[in-house]
Amino acid sequence: MKRLALALCLSLALAGCGQQEDPAAAAPKAAAVAPKPSGPVEQIEQQLAALRNNDLGALFSAMVPKDKLAEMRAGYEEARAEAITEEDRKQFDEGFGKLLADGGVDSMMAELEPKLAEMKPQLPMIVGMGVMMAQQGVQQSTELTDTQKAQMNQMLTGLQSWAMQTDFADPARLRSALEALKGGIEQSGIKRIEDLKALDFEQMLSKAGPALGGVKGALAAYD
Repeated sequence: MKRLALALCLSLALAGCGQQEDPAAAAPKAAAVAPKPSGPVEQIEQQLAALRNNDLGALFSAMVPKDKLAEMRAGYEEARAEAITEEDRKQFDEGFGKLLADGGVDSMMAELEPKLAEMKPQLPMIVGMGVMMAQQGVQQSTELTDTQKAQMNQMLTGLQSWAMQTDFADPARLRSALEALKGGIEQSGIKRIEDLKALDFEQMLSKAGPALGGVKGALAAYD
C-alpha cells in the first residue's frame, strides 16, 4: 500500500496536478468508449483526462499495453487469492485503519506534530541532499539520453525550488492532507482489508478512483 501511494504521488507530480479541486466530491467517472488516439499528443491528452477524472481504469488502459495489463490483472488476482495473514491485517490497521477510525485525523496529528517540530530544522538539508542524490543518479544513468538527462535535471531543479518554499512541517498543511486522504478513502467504501480482497482487478481500479482524489487533495495541501 505504501508503494502504491508513492507511485501515485510521483505520477501525479509529473502530470502537473496542481489544480485545485474537492477530492471528496470527485467521484470516478465511468470510462467512456473513446476512439483510439491518433498520435502521441492525443494519447497524452487522453491520459490526462483520465487522471483528472480519477478514472484509473481508463488511465491504465491508455498507458499500459494490453499484454502488460493482462499480466498486472493476473498478478493481482493471484495475490488476491492468498489468505489474509495477521501481518496483512496489522499493516492495514496501522495505515488506513488508523486514519479511518473515529477521530483518526486528531489521533495521527497528536502522534505526528512533535515529529514535525523535530524535523523542521533539518528539512533544507534533507531536500538538498535528496536532490543532489537524484541528480547524481540521472548523470550516472546509462539508459537516458543527454537530452533526457537535461530535462530530468530541469524537473529536479523545479521540484527543489518548490520543496524549499513549502513548509512541510506546518501542522495545518498536514491536517488538511490527512483529511483529504481520509475523505477519499471513505468515499471508496474500503473500511477493512476484507473489503479490498473482495474486489477483482477492475473493481479495485474503480474503487481506487476516490482514493486517488484524496491523494490529489493531499498533494494540493502542499501546493
